[in-house]
Amino acid sequence: MEKVIINYLGEMHNIVKAKQKENKLYVTVKDIGHVNISKLKGLNYVYDVIQSHGKIIIFFKDFSMEEKEMSKDFKELSTNIMDNIGGKENVKSVMHCVTRLRFLIYNKDKVNVEAIKKLDGAMGCQWVGEQFQIIIGANVNEVYCTLCDEYGFEQTDIVDDNVNEENKSFKDKLIGTLTGILMPAMSLIIGGGMIKAIMMMILSLHWVTGEESWFTLLMAIGDAPFYFLPFVLGYSTAKHFNMNPVYGLGIAMGMCYPTIQNVPLDFFGLTVSTSYTSTLLPIIFVVWFGTYVYRFAERITPKLLSSFVVPIITFGVTIPLGFILIGPVLNAFSQVLCDSIMWLYSEMPIVAAIILGLAWQVLVVFGMHSVFSSLATLQIAAGTGTPILSMIFPAFFAQTMTVWAIYFKTKNIDLKSKCMSSGISGLLGVTEPAIYTVTLPRIKYFIISCIGTAGGALVMAITGTLRYSLGGLGFFTFPTFFGEGVLMSNVLFAIVTSLLVAGGISFILTFITYKDEGMDLENYESVE
Repeated sequence: MEKVIINYLGEMHNIVKAKQKENKLYVTVKDIGHVNISKLKGLNYVYDVIQSHGKIIIFFKDFSMEEKEMSKDFKELSTNIMDNIGGKENVKSVMHCVTRLRFLIYNKDKVNVEAIKKLDGAMGCQWVGEQFQIIIGANVNEVYCTLCDEYGFEQTDIVDDNVNEENKSFKDKLIGTLTGILMPAMSLIIGGGMIKAIMMMILSLHWVTGEESWFTLLMAIGDAPFYFLPFVLGYSTAKHFNMNPVYGLGIAMGMCYPTIQNVPLDFFGLTVSTSYTSTLLPIIFVVWFGTYVYRFAERITPKLLSSFVVPIITFGVTIPLGFILIGPVLNAFSQVLCDSIMWLYSEMPIVAAIILGLAWQVLVVFGMHSVFSSLATLQIAAGTGTPILSMIFPAFFAQTMTVWAIYFKTKNIDLKSKCMSSGISGLLGVTEPAIYTVTLPRIKYFIISCIGTAGGALVMAITGTLRYSLGGLGFFTFPTFFGEGVLMSNVLFAIVTSLLVAGGISFILTFITYKDEGMDLENYESVE
C-alpha cells in the first residue's frame, strides 16, 4: 500500500484490515474520523472513494500499459529528484509552473545539482534566489502530482516563517515577492484578458456594433479581473507577508469603495482625488504596510478582545493612511514609470527594441523577467497598452526557428528528437524545453535566437504596435493585440512581419553556421 494512502487513512494504527482485489482496495479502520476522504479522492490514480460502516473502498483508475509505464517513469524520476534534493525533510514547499518544478529548500548544501542535471526526464536545473527550479517540460504536472502523492506534499504549502531572509539580495527578494503576489492573479488576468481581446477583435472586424447585450456582458467579464485586481492582490499580498489574507481583502475593499473613487476629499487642507480600482502597486504597498499594523495590533491586544479590536486597529490605521498618503505617492510613481517606458518607446523605439529584444531570453533564463512582466501588467491595468509585451512577442518564434534549423542540419538522432519535441511546444509558446535542452547548451545558437528576437522587436517598435491585454502563448497571443480603435490590417502586418524577421534571422543564421560538434557527435546517424 502506498505510504501516502496509509497517511490519509490515519496511519497504520488506524488500519484494522486491508485487502486489494483488481482495481479496488477494501480497508477496515478503527476510527472513520481519522480518514481524510477528500485527500484520498484527490490522488491522481484514485477514481473514487466510498465509506460505509467503518469500511473504506478505494477505486483505482484502470491505467493502460503505456500509462502504467509512464507512471512508473514519473515515480522513478520523483524518487531520484527527492534523493538528490536532500529528502522530504529538506523541502519547505514545492510548486510548479508550465515547465518547471519549483522547490523552496532548507539547506542548499544537500542539493546535488550535477546529479539532478543528469537525471533522465530532467532537462536542467538552476537556483533562482532561494528557489530551486528543475526543468521538466510538458510532463511537469504528472511529475508534480506524483511527488505530492508519494511524499505527501500539499499544493498550498506555506513557507516557514523562520526562513532566513537576511542573506537574500535585493533582486532575489524583489523577484520572490513579485512572483508570490502576482502568480495567484495571473489566471484571472489571462482569462479576462483573452475574453476582452476576443471581443475587441470581433468589434474591430465589425461583426458587432458594441451595443448588443451579450457583448456588453462579455466585455464586463473581460474587464472584471482588471477592475477588481486590487482585491486579488490584497489577498495574495497579505498571504505572502503572513497576515490573515482576509484582512488584505478588507483593506482592498476599503481602498476601492465606489463612492470615494475619483472624488475630491479634503483632509486637513490636503485634497485627495484618486481611484484605486484597476491599480497594481498601491494596494501591494498599502497591504504590506498593513501587515505591520496588524502585528502591532495583535501584540498589544488581549486575546479575549482580539476578534474585534485587531480588525478595528488594522483597518482604522491602514486604510486612511493608505488612501491619503501611501496610495497617491505610489500612483504617481506608477505613472512616472509608465510614462518613462512610453517615452523611451516613442522617442527611441530602435534602442528600446534592441535592448529588450536582446535581453529578454537572458532574463527568462535567470528568472528576472517577472519585473518586466509586472511593468507591462501595470501599463495594461492603466489602460494604455504596453509596448513591452509586443516587443518580446517574437521571442517564441525566434527560439523555435533556431531549433528547427538545428533539426534540419544535425545528424544526431537524439538531438533531432529533442528539436522536434521542443520545436512543436515552442510554436505553442512554451520555449523553455528549446532553451534548456537545445540552444543554451550550444550558447552560440541561443545568442542567435536573441538577435532574431531583437529584429522582430524592432518591427514592433517601428510600427508602434501595442498589446492591450494578457493571455495566450505563441500564436494564441494574437487577440491581445486588438484594442479600441486599432486597425486589424495594421496589427496583422506588424505581427506577420515581426515573426518573419525574427524567425528568418534565427533560422538562416543557425542553418548557415550550425555544425555537429562535441556532444552532437554521439548517436550520429549514418547518411548516404
